[in-house]
Amino acid sequence: PVSYLAAVKNDPQGLRRAGREQVFIEEFIVDFYDDAYAIALEDKSGAPEIDELEISSDMNPKGFVVTLRCRTPNEKEVRFVADTFMRKLRELGRRPGMGFFINRVVLPSGASLSSNAKSSGPSKTSPGSRGRGAGAKASPAGRGATGKQAGRGTAGKQAGRGATPPPSRRGRSRAAPTRPDQQSAENSALANAEYVDPLTNEPMDADWAFKIQFDVFLFDAPLAEDAEAEEDTSA
Repeated sequence: PVSYLAAVKNDPQGLRRAGREQVFIEEFIVDFYDDAYAIALEDKSGAPEIDELEISSDMNPKGFVVTLRCRTPNEKEVRFVADTFMRKLRELGRRPGMGFFINRVVLPSGASLSSNAKSSGPSKTSPGSRGRGAGAKASPAGRGATGKQAGRGTAGKQAGRGATPPPSRRGRSRAAPTRPDQQSAENSALANAEYVDPLTNEPMDADWAFKIQFDVFLFDAPLAEDAEAEEDTSA
């Protein structure tokens, strides 16, 4: 945090908040199901679809549905998340020989922190319902999902960086701006901000809060040729 803060203070324009390629993971929820593929996952990211594997009952469909509540300061919002964070989850989750794989990766919701605070949906100050999370539903009859919760935790972790402190409203020092007019604008924005970064003392209202969900199955992802051969056999 010390070196990060120093870098921001030394180059506030080059490292302006809206251009930072950061994702903060603020809540991590894992639910276990006898049939994880039967849990509905809704995607609103508009990201290019990847090949989704249909997990049948004879393929041991037991697995996890993971829900991440995250935040990014990047002004590209959903585009940035889809092109970086979601894409990496998809790529790394399909590597062979891991003994598990990620099948579906979706973004069911997202909004600025200030918008979230005014709504009844998930937000930084009001996480909303826990457990399975929005977008998930019980398995249809005959599929046998149990919905046992496997674990929760790790609030305030930044992917690849460590702990992220919660927003604080007042009482933090700030780097001196370079121009009086810039100082006036920054003071005004800070005074009117609903959320303030306690580390950098920057307004956070424009940060984008979003939810990611993905399912994890406890066997290696079938190779493309194996899946094709199985389809030919069933046909």
